[in-house]
Amino acid sequence: MEIFYTVATINFLRIPLINDTSMENNRCTKWDIVVEGRNKKPENLVYNSKVKSVLIYGAETWSLYEDDRKGINATEMDALRPSARISKIDRKTNEYIREKMDAPDTILNKITRKQLIWYGHVERMDPMRLPKIMINWKPVGRKKQGCP
Repeated sequence: MEIFYTVATINFLRIPLINDTSMENNRCTKWDIVVEGRNKKPENLVYNSKVKSVLIYGAETWSLYEDDRKGINATEMDALRPSARISKIDRKTNEYIREKMDAPDTILNKITRKQLIWYGHVERMDPMRLPKIMINWKPVGRKKQGCP
């Protein structure tokens, strides 16, 4: 016969987990992750470390159009919705899902912030650096009439 012990905290992949024993009869335990002194849900860690980082990679140099913004927003919500265990049939708003997942800032806001940081970095560069030359480049002459 095996003996199981109840523990209050364990470390999993160097992340401390706290056992929430408020569940009925201790048959199913809920684990919360403690990061920076406050509890976070494991779903948030997966969203922040995997989904958000992949969607934002290289965003400093993107030129986003309205269709791109809609696609990024839809992809973000497609990642948040299953993590919050809410289906599209439930018809909950994006703001409700963000509030439930404790993700008030959208990826589009984060991309805009990263672009402004990159622009400030380029503006402080030496005038002979290629990114500074390219960002301040103005074409000479006129474009020929007709199709490109």
